[in-house]
Amino acid sequence: MDSVGGRIKAIRLAFDWTQEDLAGKVGLTQPAINNWEKGSRVPKPLEGRRLCEATGVTMDFIYRGIRAGLPLELIAKLPGLSPEQVH
Repeated sequence: MDSVGGRIKAIRLAFDWTQEDLAGKVGLTQPAINNWEKGSRVPKPLEGRRLCEATGVTMDFIYRGIRAGLPLELIAKLPGLSPEQVH
């Protein structure tokens, strides 16, 4: 989870969503989500905001990997991330 795409994929998998599921929730297409996850594109700010609204994550987590402020239920689902690791 050391890239924007890796964090987006981890979030999606934590919710047990397909790329199509996430695309529907943020109003985009499956190829757009795939491009984010592959790292060939990053979400534009408005897309990032919609991703935050759909998942409860913060912009800081998506773009910078800062874990503070993540919902505890999501922290428990993200691979390799425990509440003790959140600063």
